[in-house]
Amino acid sequence: PDWFKSAAEAYAKKQLDRDPLGSKDQATRAGLSLYLRIAARRLARLLPQNADPDRQSDLCDAIEAIARAEQYLDANVNVSLISQQLAATLARSLAA
Repeated sequence: PDWFKSAAEAYAKKQLDRDPLGSKDQATRAGLSLYLRIAARRLARLLPQNADPDRQSDLCDAIEAIARAEQYLDANVNVSLISQQLAATLARSLAA
């Protein structure tokens, strides 16, 4: 989750280098949204590779946490709070 936040900020910096009049917050949110979608797709691709039902359930929980983070992002929740929620959920889901 810390990676998501720093990657989104790096994305925003590049966007602002291209368009100095753009919004840093909007660019950060766009970057975070992009990286969350990529992560969810990657986790979804792991589902058929895991025969263990418990592991599949953990992956589904992680995907749902990412989807919830995207909903929070769309609802204009603070990016730091989104990252904290995502960190807590992913730690539980992917700890195994």
